[in-house]
Amino acid sequence: MPTMMIVDDESIFRKGIAHLVNGFDLDWEVVGEARDGLEALEQVQRLRPDLVITDIRMPRMDGLELQSALAEKAPDTKCIVLSGYNDFKYVQTSIRTGVRDYLLKPINKDELYQTLERMLGEWRQSRRETDKESVQAELALLSRLTDGGNRVLAYGEAAANPSAVQSAKNWDIPELMIAEGNAAVLRQHICKTLLQCYEMAVNRGVVQEWLGNRDMIKVLEEALSITSRTELTGYCEQMVLSLSAILHEQGRDHVTHAVDKVVAYIEAHYAEPVTLSMMADMVYLNASYLSSLFKARLGRSFVEVLTRRRIREACHRLAHTGEKIVLIAERTGFANLRHFNRVFKTETGRTPKQYREEMQNKNMA
Repeated sequence: MPTMMIVDDESIFRKGIAHLVNGFDLDWEVVGEARDGLEALEQVQRLRPDLVITDIRMPRMDGLELQSALAEKAPDTKCIVLSGYNDFKYVQTSIRTGVRDYLLKPINKDELYQTLERMLGEWRQSRRETDKESVQAELALLSRLTDGGNRVLAYGEAAANPSAVQSAKNWDIPELMIAEGNAAVLRQHICKTLLQCYEMAVNRGVVQEWLGNRDMIKVLEEALSITSRTELTGYCEQMVLSLSAILHEQGRDHVTHAVDKVVAYIEAHYAEPVTLSMMADMVYLNASYLSSLFKARLGRSFVEVLTRRRIREACHRLAHTGEKIVLIAERTGFANLRHFNRVFKTETGRTPKQYREEMQNKNMA
């Protein structure tokens, strides 16, 4: 069963969301609540929830700072941001740290249900997927944005026909929203669609090519100023199609190159402080996305790749030099001798001293 945590400085709001979630016929379980980002971060490290629903404006550590910390310390935990219309600048920033969805306050019950239902589907899919997970998720999202329905491309179909993600013949604003005349829900849908496009553009490093001299705030303002349904549909269709064309032209070489570039950096700089966040900035991806690429492409996490490179070098030095173990620990990127000893034994089944003695005995035999 997937788990979630609710973070808001107002107790009544936290209880209200928990009450709604518990009343839905979904499998989400609320395992924790927190009043601010610092309190949430402590609980996340202990409870490891699959999802965090967080307000943006909170004391001590706000929602943006929390997202940034989660991207570094718990990249598999997804985030939903709660914000007011005037918080779009904050939402734009939050995209860079891996936010997965956006809900406007006051929360619409149906919108919350649909969001959690979709994320439940994503959670179930992620449990089944292997090395094709990140590519399939990207193609599925772009397919939903371009053909307007809930249709999701299977990986095999998308791989066989990449142009499928560019078809936008049926892209339109959902009829139900128009019929209901609910301006707030319609506005939220439009903003979410464009922000999802923006997130994809950020991940692939094509924001400037897509938006030109405009920023995302200007794009949202332009969209929300349109009163004609036909013009609004055309505007959003044009934005989505232009991004689709850019991504199709770029292909998937960038994400492959990004992993290779990070691995090459680790090979050369393993002795220096190297973090997932630092590498994500280097290749213009958010940390959560880069983490998923590592698992999909290499079958190992970023931390595992870095650790194995450091241990490989330590083994070489232990076997072929007379350096003191404390110096080897320092020169292979470990913060202290205790940490080095623990990690080395976990990886090799022996302490550094035992490994050195074993190698010396083999050399003498």
